[in-house]
Amino acid sequence: MSSLSKVFLITVLIASALRGSAEITVTVNSTGITDVPDAELTLVEAVAWINKPGYRTLTEAESKQVGAASGTNKLINFNIPGAGPFVITDCPRLEIMATNVVVNGYSQPGSSPNTNPILAANNAKLQVVLRSTEGARAFSVFGDHVYLRGLCLRNTRIAWGNGDEENGIRGGGVQGCWIGLAPDGTIDGGMSYCVALWYSTEGGQIIGTDGDGVNDRNEFNVLVAADEYHVAIGSPNCRLSGNFINVLPDGLTASGYSGAECDGIYIEEDASDSVIGTNSDGVSDDDERNIVGGLDGSGPCEVIGSWAGATKRLLVMGNYFGVGIDGKSPLPNKHGIAVDDPGTSIRVGSDGDGVRDELESNIIAYCTKGGVFKFSGQSTQLVFQRDSFFGNTAPFFRDNGNSYNGVIMQSEVTAIISPAVSNLTTRATLVGWVPVSGDPSALNRTNAQIHVYEADSDAAEDRPQGKKWLASFLDNGPHDRDGRTNYFEFSICSLPLASAGAKITVMQTCGDDLGGGSSPFATVLSLPDASNLLSSSVNGDSVTLSWQMNGVLQARPSLTSGSWTNVPGCSPVTLLGSAGSLFFRVKQ
Repeated sequence: MSSLSKVFLITVLIASALRGSAEITVTVNSTGITDVPDAELTLVEAVAWINKPGYRTLTEAESKQVGAASGTNKLINFNIPGAGPFVITDCPRLEIMATNVVVNGYSQPGSSPNTNPILAANNAKLQVVLRSTEGARAFSVFGDHVYLRGLCLRNTRIAWGNGDEENGIRGGGVQGCWIGLAPDGTIDGGMSYCVALWYSTEGGQIIGTDGDGVNDRNEFNVLVAADEYHVAIGSPNCRLSGNFINVLPDGLTASGYSGAECDGIYIEEDASDSVIGTNSDGVSDDDERNIVGGLDGSGPCEVIGSWAGATKRLLVMGNYFGVGIDGKSPLPNKHGIAVDDPGTSIRVGSDGDGVRDELESNIIAYCTKGGVFKFSGQSTQLVFQRDSFFGNTAPFFRDNGNSYNGVIMQSEVTAIISPAVSNLTTRATLVGWVPVSGDPSALNRTNAQIHVYEADSDAAEDRPQGKKWLASFLDNGPHDRDGRTNYFEFSICSLPLASAGAKITVMQTCGDDLGGGSSPFATVLSLPDASNLLSSSVNGDSVTLSWQMNGVLQARPSLTSGSWTNVPGCSPVTLLGSAGSLFFRVKQ
């Protein structure tokens, strides 16, 4: 048998076997972009083979790069000889039509995924680089459950579907990739976006970690320097978790790139039931944050922009917007969250159910221009609560808007309506008023939820904001001492407020969790400074303890050991001598 006949026979046998099996491994061993019979297998050829095994006759050398794999996926691995990084230059658009595909850049020797938590520097080492000089797409995904992992994309981008027809694509995602910068940190730019999940998909895509507790930190992306927006979500049930967006791998530095629009996250068409940040399911929640910063260029530069169609039940939880991984280093964004689609419902922050509430809250800081929030009008339902706001010099609501909507207000009210904190407030009792609360005759009109914050002391007087959430209670609920609707009186003696320079503010939400609205913050009230002294007096067999500072009175039987337990009540507290010998402190 001739050598040519042997090659043909080998290729036919491989093609026949793999056509009947979903488990295929194709190993790329070249940085070329050709599709010709030779001694190497390029990425172009690997994608073509995955899409259609046996699409052409392979040479004997090429056929050695194709084999069976365990599991259910079709794998594209890399084993390019030499010293990396390995740059595939001017690669044409690669359309992945097959299902259950994994393109795994981390299979290339010398590469390694990130191992650090999301609030630390990204230490991934990428070896496979795709580079375009025109900002064209590197991958267009049309198959179900396609994952792109461990790749570095320079001047190029990734899209699910083509954005103009229904393709019905399900699942898949981008994990452990760097887009917009080189392995050495060189910033590129030039592409209109990094990743787009177009409305032509059925959804379920993941950008970043899937939060399943398995290798979640390996799945973090770094997505920077896009001209228009970094991520577009136009499909339902998607997740954007564990990403640095326009933030460099150190987690503390913005890319510095200024594009035409320079948005962070763009909500396209129907992204209903999607999650940006943590899903708060108790698995890997700490590593599901997104760090979004430095969107302060020539364009709108919105952290989240919603423009092209109503999205329902969008959750934005646990993210850092405008600060680095330390939670304080400024990475200013020009605009905050703009919800311009009528009928959209979005919750920004915690649901307040007592489970992982602190982790669900966002930091929203250093918004410099148009507004921290913008909403389209009466039918938009924007609820935010328990988030941390500081350093924002922009108005809280852009274009003088007010997040209450027609569903709640039953009117065309658009003026800014804020709660008020009364000057009758003391360090023991918060007194005030909310403009919108229970009305059984109004659709979705529930009793107001009132949220108490330590105010951002650096904020301008006409732009109050809450830096630290302290407590929440319900108007006319069990903790409200004022029985009148719209009026409240609430004990704050145990809240952790500073003894000197303490400032307090409130805001309110009204309506269902994802069917209502939130208010701006009330004008800040400065509390009188208080002594840090804890005093006691004895009267027979009882002792009375008095203090002025805010905090919880705690006791334990030993000065140096044992657990501190809370003593209920505000100053003064009287205890009977039968309690025995105790040591006390006020915990702030």
